[in-house]
Amino acid sequence: MRITVNLLATFKVIAQTGSFALELPDSSTVEDAVNKVLNVLPVLKAHWTNNEGVLHAHVYTYLNGEDVSTLPDGRNTQLAEGCELDFIPPVAGG
Repeated sequence: MRITVNLLATFKVIAQTGSFALELPDSSTVEDAVNKVLNVLPVLKAHWTNNEGVLHAHVYTYLNGEDVSTLPDGRNTQLAEGCELDFIPPVAGG
């Protein structure tokens, strides 16, 4: 299946790309997609994961406009053809 990955703000700058298609096996989950993104763009690993490879809580992930952390299955949510995953860094301001 093919999904679209969107990197926003500093993630876009670090990866030098904002949006790209990602091919995944059928029945892949958000977690599978995160791992594949990090394999395709290893420059993001230092910004997305800790020393044990665990995704930082401040890497906000949205599936088709919904915060993945609020979905019943979280990062174990299955993806479907045409889904969009957005990765947003923390933003501060005042």
